[in-house]
Amino acid sequence: MSKNISFERVGADRAETLLKVAELTFRVGFQHLNDPEDFEAYMAEAFSLQQTKKELGTEGSEFYFAITGEEVVGYIKLNHGAAQTDIATEPGIELQRIYVMPEHQGKGIGQQLLDFAINTGKKRQFPYLWLGVWEKNDGAIRFYKRHGFQQFGSHTFMLGNDPQTDLLMKLSLG
Repeated sequence: MSKNISFERVGADRAETLLKVAELTFRVGFQHLNDPEDFEAYMAEAFSLQQTKKELGTEGSEFYFAITGEEVVGYIKLNHGAAQTDIATEPGIELQRIYVMPEHQGKGIGQQLLDFAINTGKKRQFPYLWLGVWEKNDGAIRFYKRHGFQQFGSHTFMLGNDPQTDLLMKLSLG
């Protein structure tokens, strides 16, 4: 279990670091499971410096690095209000991204990132935390269910030209 994790809100001045971490963790997690053409099309759209800066500047979106020492070991993206991807009219908070650097997986960092998201939602008095998770990501689905998340719907996530299904899951914070 990793100790001494601190959380730092990511500002525009750290956009390049965020982009590197986001691109690497997404590639490691999903590249081998997808068609290369669709995967690269999605990467070109979702992981550019311009897109990263746009997301950092979006009202209601917040990125946080998990840091140990001087090293970024993971990150999350939280959305609330109109920044939420699916249920923007609802009063919840969305955990849109939660990723741990490959060399730090299995050290409890994902748990600490999830705890940080839950605690942030509770402090701000959101009634629930929700997320979308790829239906084929069995490990993540088990992780969320173990922490009390329940499926409440699904949506289509376009990876290039490949329509994929994300399960929408919710955790009550009340």
